[in-house]
Parts: sequence; structure tokens; C-alpha cells
Amino acid sequence: MTVLFDAETGRLRLSADSWQALRLWGQGRRRDGERTAALHDAGVIERGRPHPSLVPALEAALEPVVTLAIEQRDNQGSRIDGTGWVVPGIAALLLDAPDELCELVTVHAAMLPSALARVVALGPRDRGATSPLHVPDGAMDRLLGAGTGARRAVANELGKDRLPDIADGPWNHWSIRAQWAPDGQRTVTVLDTSRQMWLVVRPTPGVHTLCPTDPTQVWRLLTRLLPTDDELT
Repeated sequence: MTVLFDAETGRLRLSADSWQALRLWGQGRRRDGERTAALHDAGVIERGRPHPSLVPALEAALEPVVTLAIEQRDNQGSRIDGTGWVVPGIAALLLDAPDELCELVTVHAAMLPSALARVVALGPRDRGATSPLHVPDGAMDRLLGAGTGARRAVANELGKDRLPDIADGPWNHWSIRAQWAPDGQRTVTVLDTSRQMWLVVRPTPGVHTLCPTDPTQVWRLLTRLLPTDDELT
């Protein structure tokens, strides 16, 4: 169990099992023992209470109004995933870090779109394509999961002259899903390449549709990711 906490800045980086121990402790299911010792030693828990800088994030994680699931993978096979929790005024994100730890990030809920944009590296892109591409599920899986040579073969099979940048890379395929009770859900899925940004949707089972888009449109979708008050009632 690893816990790295800076009490002055409130920055918390920890292993997945340490986060699980903190959540269990917050739920009152585990008050002492080895699993929480590292949390006490790092100053995350003080005198039976969480450090004040961590209270908003922990409260959001324990009783969220909206939960977020963040998934990313790039052409090198790297994955950077995360989980989020939102309550009125506060959003907390637990994000994978390169050193196999997780980092807890807390922002005002109004700043959540900006935080998510940084997580997925949303930035300027050209919009050269003008029409969507329709890619069967199996071909899409091979485009995103195989090596460069295999991806090129899939692109040739599909006969899509706009797929070389997907076959050769670099690219980042990411998805952010917001869920709330009883069954509300909204998802933004993007395939971001060096030459083109695609919004990925599935209007019919078995087929991915890649719609040309740009950072401005994606930003607008991120600002509309959370439910309105009417959707929560």
C-alpha cells in the first residue's frame, strides 16, 4: 500500500488498494488495522477524521449524485483510465498515473469540463473530413487493438482513404460516461488523431460511425455531460 500526500497542497497520490481502504474507512467499515496504517502515517487520516483538504472529494466519492467513467487508450497500447464522482458544487476524479498510482483531483463542479479536457488532452485539430465513416465492430476492434501492420491491413480492407492516420498513429481513443439515478446516462466518445478528430457513435448495433468533429464541438459536449436539474428529478 502506497500513500503520498502533501498536506499543504492537498495533493494525494496512492495505490488502488489504499484508495479502497480510504473509502471503506469513510463508510465506517474499517476503523483501524494495517490497511489504514499508511493513511494515518501520511496524514490522510488525523485523529479519526480525514484531512480537511480531502473532505469534499471523499464526501463526493461516498455519496455521488453523478458517477463518471473515463477510459483512454492510445496507439502504443497504453491505457489511462479514471473514475469520478460529482455532487452539487464539487467534482472529484481518481485518475491513473504513469507510476501505477492514482491521483485524486478535486475541482468545483463548474470547472469539471476544463479538468476533463486536460485529462484527454483536448487541443487544436484540423477538420479535413466532411463525411462520416461507418466501421463494423470487428474492424474497429482491430483498428484500435492491433499492431501498426495489422491496422494498415484493416484500413486497406475497408478501402477508407481517410484511415491512414488511424492505422499509423499517433491517436488517442477516449470515452467519458456520466451516469445518474435512476437510469440516466450520457457518453462522449472520441477518436483523436494528429490530422482529424472523430466523434464515435453507434446509431445501429454492430457498427461504429465516425463523425468528423473538432475541439469546439467536443468541448460543448463536455459542458453538457452532466445532467440538468430536471434530469435529476
